[in-house]
Amino acid sequence: MASPPIRLVRSFKTILMILAAIAQNLSASTSKFAIATVDPIATNAGIKAFMDGGNAFDAAISAGLTLGVVNGYNSGIGGGCFIIGRKSNGEIFVINGRERAPFKAHEKMFVENGKPLSNLSKEGALSIAVPGALMAYSALCENHGKTPFKTHLENAAKIAEEGFIISKSFSKRIQASEDKLRKYSSSSEIFLNKDGTAKTEGSLLKQIDLAKTYRGIANNGTDWFYKGPFARATTKWMKQNGGILNENDFEKYFITTPKPIKSTYKNYTIIGIPPPSSGGIHVAQILNILENFNLQKLKPESPEFYHIVTESIKLAFADRAHWLGDPAFTKVPQGLIAKDYAKSLSKKIKINEVMIPTSIKRANSGLSIVPKKESLIEVKTITIAILMKLLATKIVANSLLGLFSRLITRNKDKSDGLSSSSSNDLSCNEKKETSVPEISAEQINNTITANH
Repeated sequence: MASPPIRLVRSFKTILMILAAIAQNLSASTSKFAIATVDPIATNAGIKAFMDGGNAFDAAISAGLTLGVVNGYNSGIGGGCFIIGRKSNGEIFVINGRERAPFKAHEKMFVENGKPLSNLSKEGALSIAVPGALMAYSALCENHGKTPFKTHLENAAKIAEEGFIISKSFSKRIQASEDKLRKYSSSSEIFLNKDGTAKTEGSLLKQIDLAKTYRGIANNGTDWFYKGPFARATTKWMKQNGGILNENDFEKYFITTPKPIKSTYKNYTIIGIPPPSSGGIHVAQILNILENFNLQKLKPESPEFYHIVTESIKLAFADRAHWLGDPAFTKVPQGLIAKDYAKSLSKKIKINEVMIPTSIKRANSGLSIVPKKESLIEVKTITIAILMKLLATKIVANSLLGLFSRLITRNKDKSDGLSSSSSNDLSCNEKKETSVPEISAEQINNTITANH
């Protein structure tokens, strides 16, 4: 029997986390704060930011920049992010730092003689979109932080310069990408040994040029990245390697601050990221569907429980494939999170029937921080593949243009793994839709966060 799609599994785990937390009525306890990332070095960087007088937003920035050092295959300023935060006065805000397609991008750029060249959309110069994480972090720091952005950058630069011990998971990523890393001298210098083999678990990994890049931004501001040396160096590299990303794309990049998605599940208020992330709508819609079932009567480990939750997720993904995209380019129906619509969808779920979904295999990284009686912050960084490094800047670049769907570039078996809707067609300066649910659920003094 085939394994379930990776994205479906992640969505299932997310919903289970939310349901379990609500059922147990978890609270922030008596701790001063809580912080969670995918790497202990990044977590410690967030803790240090707190201890040095910063707030939750400072901790998120510090952890995020550090993840770009120690978790570069998932995170970093070469990619994008979504940020959802709650201030101490209860105000909730969103920062959309998702990557944008270059102005020269078009829906036929990965097609040759009528056939899709999916490899071009997954690695190499043409696959790279305009990164937005740096601008999002900077905006978060300027508008909500207490510690200077320069300090966060310098702290992360020190970790990159001094190095860290490669973990087992990091080592596996390097080994899996060994052939791709070898294609580019700058990436092989970092992740491969002198004999061309992948660096292994327990090795010390130093990223001197990444440290220089962080310090360049620290000393000169984000314009150094978007309007200065980094943008110029990237443009030069792109021309040499067949890419289309250029200085104009960097200079014209901007973040947005959309209103969060708000819905309810029983007595809880659910808050999430709006499009171009599909995560907020995803979770709201799934929980709306589940409200029509008495899950309390089912054992959490029972096949019936798993079946109902899984089928609910499938229905939400079907709507994602058809409706969701960048709201600047496509109209996203508000009724997707309506209770009556969810009720109609719930009737499609049959306890003895299984729907067959399709999926896209991608990876993300996230962090959550909850300080006692202050504010809450969650950051979700978007797929960063270990594919290449840009010149002496040594920033891991994203490979996200392939996540846009193209009606004419897919085989009948959808072998390139892309969704089928024109709502997310590749267009210049468009922000890619992604299924990333950054969610918080609140009831009285209880705060629950979940991500995947």
